[in-house]
Amino acid sequence: MSDFRQELRSRLSGLSISPAREAEIVEEIAQDLEDRRADLIAAGKSAAEADAELIAVLDQDLTREIARIEPQCDPLVTGTTEKAGPLTDLWRDVRYAARALAKSRAFTIVTLLSLAYRFFAVPREGRPSASA
Repeated sequence: MSDFRQELRSRLSGLSISPAREAEIVEEIAQDLEDRRADLIAAGKSAAEADAELIAVLDQDLTREIARIEPQCDPLVTGTTEKAGPLTDLWRDVRYAARALAKSRAFTIVTLLSLAYRFFAVPREGRPSASA
């Protein structure tokens, strides 16, 4: 049994998981089981022994662990619908700007050097320059 997908689907059928999530779980675990099977065969076990060992792993842990973990997972909420207030919005904007600047270090360095040059090296009108 080199394809574990049907076995996994039958074991997950009792859980109330959305079809898309079930397909993701089946694909992920089937790939892991196939990799483990290849390792067991490479270690000297027969294909039947490897399959029996992997089915035993499924019998022991898989369904119980997924049933325990899956209901705790909430869908990802990307934003809020309620207005938090101007200071919260400002803080959120500052954090976003800091993350964006951290991702683009070269841009950040050039920008900070330009601002420093403008404020400290270029004399302002009405203020005498250092050479005068």
